[in-house]
Amino acid sequence: TTTGFAFFFLWVTPYAVYFGLRQAAFQTVLAVLGLIGSRVAIADGHLVTSEMGGWLLPAATIIVVSSIVHQLTRELGRSDRERIVSESERAEAEARRAASERERAHREAAMARLAGLALRASDRALLLDETVRVLTETLRVEHCAIRELQPDGTHMDAVAAIGFEIGAEIPADEQRFASYVLAGDEP
Repeated sequence: TTTGFAFFFLWVTPYAVYFGLRQAAFQTVLAVLGLIGSRVAIADGHLVTSEMGGWLLPAATIIVVSSIVHQLTRELGRSDRERIVSESERAEAEARRAASERERAHREAAMARLAGLALRASDRALLLDETVRVLTETLRVEHCAIRELQPDGTHMDAVAAIGFEIGAEIPADEQRFASYVLAGDEP
């Protein structure tokens, strides 16, 4: 009987681990019925009630151990899922940090290009045109302009631009915005 229950234990526990507690319980009931049926067959069709006590303890042990193993595997699965989520969040944070570092390096390289250009350029128009080009690439925009406040202080003209027409009239709302910025304490 003990050897039979040892094999029964080896048979039911994987069901609890891999197929769930309900399937393990079903297999336990099926195995116990099979064991009782085989004992009845061995006893020539008579149920020997004196042996039932010997079957009850191993069957209960198998059920308890199977449920413990099932709970442990469920907790291990939960902790694995949490670890995967944590690792993916960490990877996303690292990717954002790396993108931020690339962006910062990109801006610093643009500033270095502008500084070198300012030191080398002898022509103001060439310097302003190149500055607009570098700003457009660095900021990743379609339109960029350098506007100059005219000596009379009443309007501004675009002196270098990409996406705008140089010398074109600047819309009134942009003029007001520029006047507001220039009138501030720190333009």
